[in-house]
Amino acid sequence: MFKKLSLILFLLSTFTLAGQENTSDSLQHYLILQSKGNHTYSVVFRENKKMEVSVKNGDYFKGRLFILNDSTIEIVNFHSSEVDTISISDISKIRYVGLANKIIAYPSLLVASGFLFGGLVVLSAAGKNDPIGSAVGTAFMILSTPFIALSTILFNGKYYKLSKHDIMVYHTKIKKLKRKQSTHFYPNT
Repeated sequence: MFKKLSLILFLLSTFTLAGQENTSDSLQHYLILQSKGNHTYSVVFRENKKMEVSVKNGDYFKGRLFILNDSTIEIVNFHSSEVDTISISDISKIRYVGLANKIIAYPSLLVASGFLFGGLVVLSAAGKNDPIGSAVGTAFMILSTPFIALSTILFNGKYYKLSKHDIMVYHTKIKKLKRKQSTHFYPNT
């Protein structure tokens, strides 16, 4: 009897809580970059994204993005517990490493290390009098070079210079604003 009653109470409370609306302010804040060139495109950054922001005096700040208002952002570095407040007009460039970059870069780095390690093993096992083993080991080490370069480029991320982009802060109730949805904010696109 007790098990049935507790199951009924559990289901009733679950359905009651699921039916309640969230009455808190659920505005989402986005930083939108719009290119100034002939090929117009938008880049959308949500709050709490990891990025590196460089300002005009040469300083750079690395951490998570938080938008305070339409003219000021905060970069919070959780490792050093620093909070840096930056005016949007002082930003010179933004560097962002996306998830797709990381998904491609980690396997590329593993392949590169495999070729490099395999080449070293073959070279050390080949000895001085084995030209074929030396050639194979050297070829493996040379094959690791493009994978190392690719993973380095992908881990570095993409720089967005604000001399080539317009910047804007946008507040909406849309949970995930996409690039296609942000193009109508700018009249020239």
